[in-house]
Amino acid sequence: MAGNLHDEAVLSLDEVFKDEEVVRLIISEEEWEVIIALAETGGSSSVESLRKMTRMEGELIQEVIKGLLERGIISRGAGEAPSDAAKSAPDAEVAQYLEYLRDLNYYQILQLNPDADAPTIRRSYFRLMREYNPDRFMKEKHPETRERLKEIFRNLTRAYETLSDPRARREYDLTIPEFTGALEKEDEAAFEALWSGEVGPGPLPESNPELAKSFFESGLQDFQKSDYRSAELNFKLAIALDPSRDDYQAGLAKARKIVHGQQAREAALKAIYLEEEGKHSQAIKWMSRAVELDHEVAEYRYDLGRMIETYGRDLNSARMHVLLALDRRPGKPDYLLLFGKIQMRLGELADAKRTFKKVLSLDPGNPTAQNALEELKKR
Repeated sequence: MAGNLHDEAVLSLDEVFKDEEVVRLIISEEEWEVIIALAETGGSSSVESLRKMTRMEGELIQEVIKGLLERGIISRGAGEAPSDAAKSAPDAEVAQYLEYLRDLNYYQILQLNPDADAPTIRRSYFRLMREYNPDRFMKEKHPETRERLKEIFRNLTRAYETLSDPRARREYDLTIPEFTGALEKEDEAAFEALWSGEVGPGPLPESNPELAKSFFESGLQDFQKSDYRSAELNFKLAIALDPSRDDYQAGLAKARKIVHGQQAREAALKAIYLEEEGKHSQAIKWMSRAVELDHEVAEYRYDLGRMIETYGRDLNSARMHVLLALDRRPGKPDYLLLFGKIQMRLGELADAKRTFKKVLSLDPGNPTAQNALEELKKR
């Protein structure tokens, strides 16, 4: 191939710099080096120019640019002929079905009764997904219909993920007016990873790189808009349709970490509210959920230890959580005070004395530590 990779126009880098952080997450060092060189040349894809700037071999440069184009990270510039998609009309049936879904709860979306068991949920999900399958998407030319089909995929998957997770299902049931709730006997072991196993005639259609790429691009757009939960869902769908792509996996990992952080904050706030309402066992449950979602936040560990020490019976569990909180924020007086209190209740008086003295070294005159040491002298 001669000096220029294509004849239509220069390459467009508009999408790259909308969110550089996201792009850097999903590309290699070689790809980033080529992008920078393209930016400096105004998008010119002259291999000779790029070779001088990157000191990479021409074949490698062409391979990198081809990959970036295929993944939609860079695009061809203006001047291309209108596509067939622009000449076609959107599918009214798909639009009507999507509008219909928006008024339904998750059970109705999957055409289920409230007491549906896990196998029934899976069969219904895969049956509906096959009705709006990737083959139909591949044939669809109009961009609006393609986006609507993707949104149908997302609606079905969001409903399936919620109803197939027993805990998420029970929480969701409480949000439906006059709903009797899913059966408590739901088998926890029935909740498996999305897309795993065989159900009925079979799972989702096999690898579909084009559809996977489209979901991935939607995920990147959601990420840029800080809609991390939608981004997570789109990345999951991309991986389900093309599990070989490391950039899809990396995008999901980053989105999932942010989503878990958000969910952990919500769970912690709910736990504090329930504690104020006097619902102590539920408060402990929700604070445990916050720790499970984001175990790196010391405050969640501390609050869980405090709740267990105050309202529960397992002092060893309380001590473990406070100790882990101190591991992340050593020397915090409030954490040390609670730790010393637990040590006293466990009969570890010498250790408790050292803990309260440490509090006073950090916060001289702390009345709680002083009172605790006075009490220890009497024992």
